[in-house]
Amino acid sequence: MNKFCKRAVSAVTAAAMLGTAVVLDVPEMTVYAVIESGLCGVGANGSRDDQKFLPYSISDDGKFSVSFSGLPNDTGYMKDFKDSIDVTWRNHRDEITSISIGNGVKSVGNYAFTSCKNATELSLPDTLEKIGKYSFNSNAFPGTITIPASVTSIGEYAFGGCDQIEAVNIQGVISEIKDSAFYGCKKLKSVTIPDTVTSIEEYAFGQCPLESITIPSGVTSIKNSALYCAKTVTFKSSEPPAFGNYVFGDDYITAIYVPCEAVTAYKNALPDFKDKIRTIHNAAKTARKEPTCTADGNIEYWKCSQCNKYFSDSACTTEISQAATVIGKTGHSYKTTWSSDGTSHWHECTKCGDKKDAAAHSGGTATYQTKATCSVCNQKYGSLGAHSYAAAWETNAAQHWHKCTTSGCTSTSGAANHTFVQKNDGTSHWQECSVCGYKKDTAAHSG
Repeated sequence: MNKFCKRAVSAVTAAAMLGTAVVLDVPEMTVYAVIESGLCGVGANGSRDDQKFLPYSISDDGKFSVSFSGLPNDTGYMKDFKDSIDVTWRNHRDEITSISIGNGVKSVGNYAFTSCKNATELSLPDTLEKIGKYSFNSNAFPGTITIPASVTSIGEYAFGGCDQIEAVNIQGVISEIKDSAFYGCKKLKSVTIPDTVTSIEEYAFGQCPLESITIPSGVTSIKNSALYCAKTVTFKSSEPPAFGNYVFGDDYITAIYVPCEAVTAYKNALPDFKDKIRTIHNAAKTARKEPTCTADGNIEYWKCSQCNKYFSDSACTTEISQAATVIGKTGHSYKTTWSSDGTSHWHECTKCGDKKDAAAHSGGTATYQTKATCSVCNQKYGSLGAHSYAAAWETNAAQHWHKCTTSGCTSTSGAANHTFVQKNDGTSHWQECSVCGYKKDTAAHSG
């Protein structure tokens, strides 16, 4: 009992106990009746007629559902019907709009939903292993159909005539796409085929206007008219499969892409379509690298690992030589002016900083005020020079000293008080500094 019903019953019960009247505002509910139900499974004994499992039902809104009972002998396999007339629910085909295969169900029986032409919804479980022949033939499923990864077999004409399907994604581990499995799906534009497929049988995609389809490398056989209306087909294998008759249609096929190393083999295998064969390269991209002063760079390019050809575009349509990929080294560009530091000078590359003509500073004379000026680069270097003192003494009445000869310099050296000694000659006498020769108190002899 749902929550609304429980609340309603509780309200009515309470009202009855209180002796009061209750008016319930009951929302309008749509209830769908089951117009058919039954069992469609095969028991553990394997008898097709022993339909004791897989309960199904059809409601009057067109929903068909089948579920796994979980009983000990329920195999999960649906009965394979002998033909469309043998199908248990055949009288309700036109009323079915939605098909739901419940989790645990392992197969959809042969002819089970043939000509359910109003069925537009399909739900398949991850437990499904087999899709029987003609099982969904001539249904109206739109858009994309996904075949679960658990599926190992898709029968003949299983989806044949489903003229609203636009894409099929086969995830199952099937080994072959059987005869006419998707024949006449007139809106089918793309198909994903798993790598486990080795054979595509006659008319498998006959009358399907496939825009493109990729054939895995494991496919060794493609039978008559299997891809007759396909426009673009890409082969992954270097070994062409065995082709039947009229695999491709002259009026439909526009391009057949094959590995670069197998072009000749495919042209031999498909002599009537030589002009439609195009090359697929297994190319790796090399990013652009700028050159340096001493090393080459390269443009952005692609190189095929199979044929070792070079291309300037990712689609590998414009072939170039290996030499054309190279951007030559630029060489150094040295300044004409000198660069320097405290000990040396050089000419420097404006691009990479490389140095040439490096040498230690030389020439020039340092003074106590300025460093020496390099005679090559005209830059100051080294340490300040010492003072240059005159040999002659500078004096005054009290002292003597040596004076720096540099113009404007007031520095002195050896400054000291005079040391006087008595001196005389034939006419006079005086006091004379014994160091610098300064004289004082000169007077004529007397008395």
